[in-house]
Amino acid sequence: MDDTDRAIAAYQAGDYDEAVRLLVPASQPVVDADGVRQPPEFIVMFVWKLLAAAHPPALTALAAVRDELVAYALAGGMFPPRFEGDHERSPFPEIARLNEDLADPAASHALFLTMLQRTPHIADQYALTALPAIVAVRDFALAERFLPDPMAWLAELNATARSAPLLPAPGEAPRLAADLSNYARQVGLRMAILAGLDRQAEAAACRVAALAGIESPDLRAAAGREIAEPGWISRSVGEHKARIEAENGGS
Repeated sequence: MDDTDRAIAAYQAGDYDEAVRLLVPASQPVVDADGVRQPPEFIVMFVWKLLAAAHPPALTALAAVRDELVAYALAGGMFPPRFEGDHERSPFPEIARLNEDLADPAASHALFLTMLQRTPHIADQYALTALPAIVAVRDFALAERFLPDPMAWLAELNATARSAPLLPAPGEAPRLAADLSNYARQVGLRMAILAGLDRQAEAAACRVAALAGIESPDLRAAAGREIAEPGWISRSVGEHKARIEAENGGS
């Protein structure tokens, strides 16, 4: 059992301070056998999210983890590619997720501005990741530079919907749910930016066109719900999975 497993066990047992103690070293970007710094594992970041919600003092430790990643990013640090033939990647997505847990969009906005000044070619790659924070701090002039175009993904979304269900069978990845959530997220961001620029009519027209382009009436309704209540689709998938597990366990 490693520190992450012990931290999960401590969290489940309600020993939150011990979980924090164990998660801090597990959150550091480690150097592998080739001398390459690797990002913290996803499960570590997920446990931090749960812990921060249950134990507010954990936010202080989480902010320290975030600050170390920011320092690494500002020093030019990069993480290795996920796949062979891919490129190195910035720690910015991990930092942005931590700032979401910390309810600190201003920190993501500030880091993105620095990236735009120092490494604009890298910042451009992560503009969509930065957009929620940019919108949250109401920097709509900057957001307009990266105005998302969800309609560009509409044909692909409809194609996926013809072959994959919104609520997947056990063991299947929620591919359509992920695609529809991302589509609705981009629609919501575009609407928020247009409204922030006092272009309310365009924002309303964006919603109408984005929903009208979805072929399936059921998916159209789900997308509308997701735009109004971000996270609704992922909650529905989670509830569906729980129902199936309960039914299988009871049979």
